[in-house]
Amino acid sequence: MSNAPQGPGWWQASDGNWYPPEQQAGYTGPPGYKPAAQSSTGTPAEPVAPQSWSPPPAAPQYPAPAGYPPPGGQTFGNAPTGFAGAVSRVPLAGWLLFGGFVVAAISFFLPWITASYGPISKSASPWEFDGGVSGLFFLMLAAGAALSLMIFTRPQSHRPILIGLSVVVGLLAIHLIYNWVTYNSQLAEVKGDDPDLSGVNFSPGFGLFVYTVAIVFLAVRVVMMWMGRSKAEPRAV
Repeated sequence: MSNAPQGPGWWQASDGNWYPPEQQAGYTGPPGYKPAAQSSTGTPAEPVAPQSWSPPPAAPQYPAPAGYPPPGGQTFGNAPTGFAGAVSRVPLAGWLLFGGFVVAAISFFLPWITASYGPISKSASPWEFDGGVSGLFFLMLAAGAALSLMIFTRPQSHRPILIGLSVVVGLLAIHLIYNWVTYNSQLAEVKGDDPDLSGVNFSPGFGLFVYTVAIVFLAVRVVMMWMGRSKAEPRAV
């Protein structure tokens, strides 16, 4: 807009001002030109420059947390690399705890009771004389083995897992004491005053000793973990 024409094609509007040719009604201009919109007062508005289009910004990419594979990432065999990374972070103390549960599970397949009469002897594993209860505690050993690895791979859930581990080991300790007490009491009941059994000797088998060592080791490890946790926690002043 100007008070006087500024070049060829300028035209004068009803308000007495001069406007460039591209603001004149019906002006087509060069190819690709977009005509200016009219203002609400009837006078031509300023020409609108064509806007350039650009694609929307890409979503930000954040690095995957430690121990987790990237989306569509590599695999370790048929398992994600995150599982392999989590297992590799288990310290020696965790593998010792896991090994204690494995040894206790192996003892279930060894003789717990041995009956001997002269040169004749017969041994029995817990599956033979108490299969149902043995199966229940065998599942507890499997759960304890899983918790012994989870407690080192999931530090954010350390306390709940340690509580669950303590419950499992406590039940296993009760089971151990029950077997020793039952062994002694059953021995007296079986023999009694029966002269036919007076020469039969009952003794704990090798498997019961292995089970005892494994459970004692697990109980000591759990107590040490609780002591280490209490030292690591800050005390309120």
